Amino acid sequence: MPLNHSCLRLLALLLGGTYSLGLSALTLEAEQAEFHGQVSSSRSPLASGYRYTQGYKSDADYLEFTIQHPATERLQARLRYRTPHGKKGIDFTVNSESNRIMLPASNRFTSIDAGLVTLQKGRNIIRIGGGWHYYEIDALELVPAPPIRPLRAVPATLVSPRASRQTQALFARLQESYGHSTLSGQQEASELAHIETVTGRRPVIIGGDLVIYSPYWLTFGGQPDTQTRFGTTADYLAAAKSGHVISLAWHWHAPTDNKARNWSPGASPFYSKATRFPLAEVLDQPDSPRYALLLRDIDAIAVELRRYQQAGVPILWRPLHEAEGGWFWWGAHGPETQKRLWRLLFQRLTELHGLDNLIWVYSFTTELDMTWYPGDAFVDIVGVDAYPKDRSATLNAEWQKLHRSFDGRKLIALTEVGGAPDTEAMHEQGVRWAYFLTWEGAEQGPRSVPRQRLSDAYRAPVTITLDEWRGSTPPNKAD
Repeated sequence: MPLNHSCLRLLALLLGGTYSLGLSALTLEAEQAEFHGQVSSSRSPLASGYRYTQGYKSDADYLEFTIQHPATERLQARLRYRTPHGKKGIDFTVNSESNRIMLPASNRFTSIDAGLVTLQKGRNIIRIGGGWHYYEIDALELVPAPPIRPLRAVPATLVSPRASRQTQALFARLQESYGHSTLSGQQEASELAHIETVTGRRPVIIGGDLVIYSPYWLTFGGQPDTQTRFGTTADYLAAAKSGHVISLAWHWHAPTDNKARNWSPGASPFYSKATRFPLAEVLDQPDSPRYALLLRDIDAIAVELRRYQQAGVPILWRPLHEAEGGWFWWGAHGPETQKRLWRLLFQRLTELHGLDNLIWVYSFTTELDMTWYPGDAFVDIVGVDAYPKDRSATLNAEWQKLHRSFDGRKLIALTEVGGAPDTEAMHEQGVRWAYFLTWEGAEQGPRSVPRQRLSDAYRAPVTITLDEWRGSTPPNKAD
């Protein structure tokens, strides 16, 4: 029989923060952990053990639990915290796996789901700290995790009322593999040579961006047919012809009122800090010149999307991404304004322009604030853009929150990720993204992880690569 909580707390005090954990629920009081850096304990009648911890001011400030566990076990973790200085991110590490947990603003102690953890037989280390700093930690609760259940089927009907045969066929294939396999994906075709050299495989999905077709970008010198960083429509049509699925985002340059006239990193007018475009005011004034410019931009993008439609190419269409982060102008005016813009975009592209090749994808940040969600009538796939500090993180906290909200309603995808995900570990924990899309570049792209990690991601049995997608038989992935 497992020790009860009182005995465990006494044992922890005697052993310096080491718990002997049985197969039952346990509350680990933060004040009984081993402190590092400036972490200290303070009294409060509102804390679960009448004490809590504070002093998290740098990455060197963290607490650590040592747990002796009788057997390997999946557990559900809940973190009790307080954030008097607004929402915070915190690093939560169990043995070698680290996840960034988002703590919503709370002036009182409250609990949040910290995801699934796997404790190994024997000694385990749990570390809590880092992140955005200046929060307070009260306790960590571990309870046996529920069994992994099959994902519920989502509706087969797309939100576009006249979805083409090719678009419906792509969605049907995504549904068929969902819950069993995860499609591989890569942003920007320029990364494909490295992936193929290291893994011997190619991703199913190639991600592109329509940023170079934003009218404001074109007005100030953009030349989409000759630029070198971003792929063109012709490039992605060629990729589709070779069997790839195409995902398109749109780093939409604000139509006007911009501070910068270029697309250099940090200065591009898709960033909130680089534009004064008054979106909420513009949406309230449909007869204004600014509103006309807003429509002009949407119509310009419709021209490019129609080229895919004419070629019979369906698109995983991912506009207005990461809105709740606030760093893009379409998310800088609150959730209601952003949802109005999403619905305007949907209406104009599907109804006015008659585009029938779009599968609508909504990408959250890791905050996963559901108040920003445009609604089931306007979204086919939901996803999260996640860049974990630990590239081996299974992102189970993010998965669980999306799963609770959308299981049986929408497909769930990892719409951006840094490095290369450990799909096999994810599936073992029930984290079963429809697909992943690795970002590009030296810091976040496939070159940012060791070659073995990249190879493991593409050769995992649960990862679908291009050869499998096209129906050919690849060599044994375990080789």
